[in-house]
Amino acid sequence: MQIELEKLQKIITESSYKLNGAVTEREFEKYLSPEFPNSETFWKRFIIPWTNRICSGLEPAQEFTSPRDGVSQDLREI
Repeated sequence: MQIELEKLQKIITESSYKLNGAVTEREFEKYLSPEFPNSETFWKRFIIPWTNRICSGLEPAQEFTSPRDGVSQDLREI
């Protein structure tokens, strides 16, 4: 999958645990953010890009928090 750099940067900048996190990320954001202030920054830079969150026009069966097709198994295991 290819995505324009500006579009990716916009998605990353506008992402947050509260807005488009997985259920657990949204639920526990109030605990994570104060105790681990850089966790959301890490999540934005390293998790968001390899998930379906950056894809448009997802089919109903595709979860937006799941890894995109073509993402290395090594990354999935991390």
